[in-house]
Amino acid sequence: MAPMPVSAGRRGDLQNVARAYRRPRVLEETIQLPGYAGPMRPLTGADLGHAEPTVLLTNQIRRAASTLIEP
Repeated sequence: MAPMPVSAGRRGDLQNVARAYRRPRVLEETIQLPGYAGPMRPLTGADLGHAEPTVLLTNQIRRAASTLIEP
């Protein structure tokens, strides 16, 4: 399976952030990892002010991506 480009993600709004990069693109998936019982959620964020996308792996399925990315 080919990886999805970050450009396939959707724009999100970061609240409580006073900086230039408040509308990152976020690609969300739900995956299963061998040896872990529950689902995992990798978030890939671009347009956060870094040269490369930021990857966050969490088991918090219900929280909004913007609340997980905010500092």
